Amino acid sequence: HFNGNTHLITSPLREHGFRKKKRSQRLHLGWVGDWGAGHPEAEAYSHRNSMFTYLFPQLLKLQKPVKLSLLGVHREEDRQEVLRYFRQYPHIELHIPLNRQWQDDDWVYRQISDFDVGLSILNNHLFNHCKSAFKLKQYLSVGVPVIASAVGENKRFVKHRYNGFLCHKSSDILMALEAFASMSQVDYKRMCEATCVDHEKYSTDTFCRKLLEVWTMRAGLPSGVTIVSQTPGYQD
Repeated sequence: HFNGNTHLITSPLREHGFRKKKRSQRLHLGWVGDWGAGHPEAEAYSHRNSMFTYLFPQLLKLQKPVKLSLLGVHREEDRQEVLRYFRQYPHIELHIPLNRQWQDDDWVYRQISDFDVGLSILNNHLFNHCKSAFKLKQYLSVGVPVIASAVGENKRFVKHRYNGFLCHKSSDILMALEAFASMSQVDYKRMCEATCVDHEKYSTDTFCRKLLEVWTMRAGLPSGVTIVSQTPGYQD
């Protein structure tokens, strides 16, 4: 619900060269993000809230063994909270490292390439509707299919049952988990191939080009005017 002076340009992805190679013997669910730091004012839209409310209860209902990696939990107390939640469910293996290398893109993409399924679970909060689905695009760019809430830009990039599952309610999440857990190697490979993000659409070059187009239009410059940016390698 934006006026005509608002232009939305999705966040770009860089070329990274990482690709999902094969499915793990134990289904590996992975999440990358910012778990939160316990601030009360952010709890309503936090990833912690979304995961405990929507994903975790459905995951307990899944009978098959899985591995769950959470990359973005900052505090030991939050890590322990998750461990306690799943303590009585030994078929759910947890990987929650506190030491992360966020500034190293290769490290992040290397971790994602080990996932079998990327998770983008968001509650229906205005803050989440305004997100750019950056992590979801990272999953897809590596060839990892996704389970995503039908919130915000997730709906723009997930093609239901083609490159992942788009979930409108909690029971949809369980359905998606069961589908991946029982999926044949052939069907899983087909879904991985469908995840290939067209990097041209989400490249930094395209981002800069679209930004310059907006600037040109707002400045009232005639179409076809060439603007050369100060950043080497980008021009339009």
